[in-house]
Amino acid sequence: MRFVSVIFLLSLMHNAYAQKPVNHNWWVGSDQRSFIMLNAGINATSADFSNRFVEELVLSDQLTQETIGNEIKALNSSKNSVGLDYERAVQGAWNLKSSSHSLLFKIADVAHLDANIPKNITKLVFKGNKSYAGDTLDFSGLSAMGMRYQQMAIGWQYQPTPSSAVFALVSYINGEQYVEGDFERSWLYTSVLGDTLSTSLNGGFSLSDTGRSGFAVNNGSGAAIDLGFHMQFEGEESTWDFDFAINNLGMIQWSKKTLNVNLDSNYTWRGIEIEDIINVNGQFAENELADSLSGGVIRNINKQKKIVWLPGAIHAELLQRRDAGFETGGGWVMRWNANFDPFVYLKNGYRFNDHIATHLSVGYGGYGTVQAGLSGSFEWSHFAANLELRNLEALILPGRFAGGSGVVNVRYLF
Repeated sequence: MRFVSVIFLLSLMHNAYAQKPVNHNWWVGSDQRSFIMLNAGINATSADFSNRFVEELVLSDQLTQETIGNEIKALNSSKNSVGLDYERAVQGAWNLKSSSHSLLFKIADVAHLDANIPKNITKLVFKGNKSYAGDTLDFSGLSAMGMRYQQMAIGWQYQPTPSSAVFALVSYINGEQYVEGDFERSWLYTSVLGDTLSTSLNGGFSLSDTGRSGFAVNNGSGAAIDLGFHMQFEGEESTWDFDFAINNLGMIQWSKKTLNVNLDSNYTWRGIEIEDIINVNGQFAENELADSLSGGVIRNINKQKKIVWLPGAIHAELLQRRDAGFETGGGWVMRWNANFDPFVYLKNGYRFNDHIATHLSVGYGGYGTVQAGLSGSFEWSHFAANLELRNLEALILPGRFAGGSGVVNVRYLF
């Protein structure tokens, strides 16, 4: 049971996208130049679970009842969100003969997972159903979606003036893995003696071909577009950078071997009666042990193609840029097919000189409530790097928040 619990929670806590997991900004300055950039990012966020609970679950020999009780007490009855996003990417631009046009490319490995976990599901996983004998446990609203895919993109950027640029990319998407489940109505009844279980399920789940697994296997194919613009303007004795981008606007068609299970019925398992414990096998040699749950599930299984939207995003950011001194700004993120609340943030920091700056961001939304991050940027003529640590709130208050996120990108310009 403990192993199942660990896998259950780890699979839910393995990343979030409160901001961008990697840097999708193609702007490199007023003089358009060629560059190549390495990106890596992982975001894991939840304001409903806590880092202390996850740490004890993974590292301790046994979860204490106090820890379980405190965690369950803090959960909402219907909505407890967790999210994860991960991305590794190589991207770059090739300026065409020092003109205002550049060819863009990107190769990335991307994973996403989000879930909504009602409180009663957590109770059932960590406490079992013994304490609910003679009672009905409602766990309606359980949902989760995860996918992993590889992205190969080519595009173009046009810089009509030294202070503005527009870009667009088209991507081929290789779908590696996909799983999704959504149970709008669900409950479990346990009889007083514990000899009968009844459940009502209204929902279903899908799973990509389990016979093909491993990095970059093809279980589906799709396409997506990225587009956006950068604009720079003067005001308040400083320069302002405004970036707007739409990322991963596209879909994947998963193969005809995608498993789909649809459920909308009540199922009952009444157990079995053993008259002679010494001769168990002999009693059932001529009987078929069946129940309504297994029979009902089998009748509702099929394999077919399925088209799914990618978990894309719209992101806008306005940031002040000075030669030196305090800088301010903020941004907004909206996502689709990601169970993600709109995320808004303020970003303030200090620029020491043309090469080094640091910023603190504080935002609200996404898969949590208040979220904070600290970043540092380093820029030279041919080299630039950005480091960012997110979800500081989960590090400072591990008993209240869950999360651990970071981004690093390194760029060489030529």
